[in-house]
Amino acid sequence: MSKGAPLMYADTRTVQQGDGCNMVTIPKDLVEAFDIESGDELLFSVQQGDEGILIRPAEQFRPQYE
Repeated sequence: MSKGAPLMYADTRTVQQGDGCNMVTIPKDLVEAFDIESGDELLFSVQQGDEGILIRPAEQFRPQYE
């Protein structure tokens, strides 16, 4: 995400049923702001008691081996 003014974004999306999964489209503004590309892996996480789902690039949570 580019440095600058903080990103403020609010929108709703409808969950759609696919082949054995449910899908949600990521809004173009967020795709561009976070440099998300086709094929990127996203991590969805939630803990008991949370009021929302956290979505982050998966590589931020993988161990880095040299």
